[in-house]
Amino acid sequence: MPLYTTISLKSGVHNTLQYASEILASGEPAVATDSGILKVGDGLTAWSGLPSVGVPSNPFGTTGASGILNMVKITQANYDAISSPDSNTLYFII
Repeated sequence: MPLYTTISLKSGVHNTLQYASEILASGEPAVATDSGILKVGDGLTAWSGLPSVGVPSNPFGTTGASGILNMVKITQANYDAISSPDSNTLYFII
């Protein structure tokens, strides 16, 4: 039986995150709610200096963009058993 858990991410609108000087902790995810941009902290760099994880769904109206549609918490063994991981899913290995 699958185990479902709610994961809360740090979030805000893109401009708020872009100009904030807050540094995300190492491994801490944050998402811009208006653009879908997801970034993960390294413990040293502010939001504006971090690379995006994947391509957000329709970032600022970009036609044909695709991105992360699902986020899943999964064990390494269960991840290894997936024959073809979904490219639109972000897997959190626990």
